[in-house]
Formats: sequence, C-alpha cells, structure tokens
Amino acid sequence: MSRIIPLCLLIAAAGSAAGCRKSADSSVASAPGNAAPTAGDPGAASADDQLMLDYLRLRNEMAQLLEKKAPEAKIREVSERSGAKLRELQALPQGRQMAVQKKYQKEWDATQARLGKAITGGQP
Repeated sequence: MSRIIPLCLLIAAAGSAAGCRKSADSSVASAPGNAAPTAGDPGAASADDQLMLDYLRLRNEMAQLLEKKAPEAKIREVSERSGAKLRELQALPQGRQMAVQKKYQKEWDATQARLGKAITGGQP
C-alpha cells in the first residue's frame, strides 16, 4: 500500500534544494518524452491536477538543471517557482490536497527520488 505524505509536511523538502549544485547521471522522469503523465486527457485535468502536474514538472526541471550543473541563478529561479506551486497546493483544502497527492503518488515519489539523487550527486 502506498503511503501518502501530506503536503504540509513537505515544506522543508521543497526548499532544501535551493542553491545545491551537485550533479547526477540520471535520465528519469523529465527527460524528453518522459514528462509527468496526466490522468486521462490533458484537457480534462482539473485545476488541482494541473497544479500538481505543474509542481512535478518544475521539480523535474530543477533535477535536470542540477544534473547538468546549470548556473545557480537558473536553479534558484526554478526552485522559487516550484516553491510557489507547493504553497498553492498547500493552500487547497486538506481533502483536495490528499486526493491530488494520492492520485499522483507514484509520480511524486519518482520526482522526489530523482531530485534527491541530483542533490546528492548520485550518492546514497
């Protein structure tokens, strides 16, 4: 059974990567053709779904920038946009937060794992 982590507990995780510049050799989730999937027709995604997908896309973008050793200013800019999306997610009523978290738990876990690996430079 998958575990669901409330978004309110992930504030620290969202901001922890700002300024990190380590690299990893990973080609997971946000490589071209591997963008975070949408449930069903992308045009039919709810506003909550779109918010989560935007957040996951930004987190994958940040991982990619870290992996490619992008300039720190670019990493910070994407980190700030990601943080803003997380705050929007956290502003949702708890029931909606939990629903969107549960719906995208696999994508969330993959994104967090990729970003963690990028931050640590592939070190465990």
